[in-house]
Amino acid sequence: MINTRAIIVFVIGVTAGAISQSDSLTLQAAATPETGFVSRANYTNAFFGFSLSLPQDAPIRDFNVPSRGAGAHALFGLQSQTNGLTVLSVMAQEALRPTEAKELVSRDSAHIRKLHIAGKEFWRSESQEKTKAGKLRSTNYATALNGYVLQFMLVSFDPKLADELEHDIESITFFDPAKAKEVAGPDSRPYIVAKPAVGK
Repeated sequence: MINTRAIIVFVIGVTAGAISQSDSLTLQAAATPETGFVSRANYTNAFFGFSLSLPQDAPIRDFNVPSRGAGAHALFGLQSQTNGLTVLSVMAQEALRPTEAKELVSRDSAHIRKLHIAGKEFWRSESQEKTKAGKLRSTNYATALNGYVLQFMLVSFDPKLADELEHDIESITFFDPAKAKEVAGPDSRPYIVAKPAVGK
């Protein structure tokens, strides 16, 4: 005799799995470079498939990354005024060749080096400038990824927070973009990138 209850449970399980898979495929298909999620602990990008840990001790708030022209995508930004201004901007620039990652970080600094983060080749540059407000540290990371240059730009007057953010950048994890919502976690919300005003 066929167990009707067992069949119902099986059908529900299969349907739930299909819906979950469909949601992931829909998110992946609809994702743009700006598609992402944010929580108190992390920023997760659903297009490139990476997760960036966020500082837990310093009070931080969103920073609207300004547009940088055609082919440029502002992904995420944060700022803090804990001990002088700190700003982190995450950008993606459409690229024709992988070498553009190195070229991008070397524009403003001669001090560049290659490193690997989560198995991907990154280029890093750093410079310091003495100002009336104190010593300003600028650090730039870039990697070629899926036809883009993914860039993390950090400027900070706070050496402790700068060290923490650099550690977070160098601890980025990459994953299948279809799993972005799962990786982001239940406490995350969609991260909305502010659109530039018309005419700007």
